[in-house]
Amino acid sequence: MIDRQSSTSISDSGIEEKRVALDWERLRFERKKAAMEFRLKRNELADHRGKGWKELLASPFTLAIVGGFITVMSTIVSNHLTVSANLALEATKAELAAKGEAAKAVSASQAANQTLQADLIKKFVESPKTETVRENLRFLVDAGLLPDYATRISAYLANNPDVAPQVGATSEPNSPVIGGTPSSRGDWPWLVGIRRGTYDGVVCQATLLGPRTVLTVAHCVTKFDVSQELNATQSAAVDDIKVIATGDIGGQKATKEMQVSKIFVHPSYAKKRAPENNIAVLELKESLPPPYVLISQARASDPAPGTLAMVAAIAGSQFEFLEAKIPIVDYAVCRASMGPDVDPTTNLCAGFAAGGVDTCRGSSGGPLVVTDQAGRKYQVGITSWGVGCGLPNKYGVYTRVSAFADWIKQIVPDLPIKAGADSKQ
Repeated sequence: MIDRQSSTSISDSGIEEKRVALDWERLRFERKKAAMEFRLKRNELADHRGKGWKELLASPFTLAIVGGFITVMSTIVSNHLTVSANLALEATKAELAAKGEAAKAVSASQAANQTLQADLIKKFVESPKTETVRENLRFLVDAGLLPDYATRISAYLANNPDVAPQVGATSEPNSPVIGGTPSSRGDWPWLVGIRRGTYDGVVCQATLLGPRTVLTVAHCVTKFDVSQELNATQSAAVDDIKVIATGDIGGQKATKEMQVSKIFVHPSYAKKRAPENNIAVLELKESLPPPYVLISQARASDPAPGTLAMVAAIAGSQFEFLEAKIPIVDYAVCRASMGPDVDPTTNLCAGFAAGGVDTCRGSSGGPLVVTDQAGRKYQVGITSWGVGCGLPNKYGVYTRVSAFADWIKQIVPDLPIKAGADSKQ
């Protein structure tokens, strides 16, 4: 009995252990099942939410709302930027306008001051004595009354110790040389006049380069139709142009009218407010005796700024000779005064900053000359154009002869030409 009871107890204990193990296994399975169902549910919900947003975004109505919102926001941003840019532009315009008005006021004030200084200069140089004029100019400079002209006047007085502007000058309004002094053919033996049509006086000037060769500017010997283009020019008829030589014969003034056989106008000549390549050569039908003027062939023989030069012209129907001394002007100074039409390669400028001495109407084609070390004149320029006559801060513009020496030599191969500033004539 004792052994049997013991065996039964052991058997019951093993069954209970197996039952407990099965319950734990079932619980683990239930947990796994619950976890899997939870994950599936969560994924299902996530898919449902994503599908909802995709369906929403795919809806035309939704897209229209979003597009309209983007358009409205873009318009608001664009308008804001445009308004800001316009405000900045208007502010810049206002600033530039204010600066422009200030600059105009400064320019007007400077112009007024320069005019007063020029008038003061003219007042103090009204004397027939050179030294008196020079002393007056030195006084004005030392007294600080000429701030805009002091440097140039001092340089002029230093470089030209024996001359002064406007000494003994005449300033007739119709004179071809404003502020000029009377001269004679003996000082300008190769200076001749040009007559056009039936007018019995001299309308332009020219110089003799040889027995039958005359140098002048193109605008004196060309036609110009204002209804055409500015550079639409052609030579005038040779019968319309006459060359006038004048001199003293037996104490009496005599003139000789020469006919022209050919007119050579520079091929690049352009008739404008400021003519370009303004040069022409005339061929006479008969010869005139020497002397003839020599011309500058190279830029090296042209005068430097500040060099004292001379201009001359034959005046009106009485054939009076007039001359004047004026300094060569630096290109930058001339361009600042006369504008961008001044070309340093083909132009020279001359005159006084204070004005008062200048070539004028009727002087076109006349010579601008300097003297070499032998004291003889040679031609470096031809009177071409200007603004008014003898005005302050305005200068005469002259055709630079050396720039066209090769072209002249093509027309007159045997022409004697000034080779350099120091060569002898």
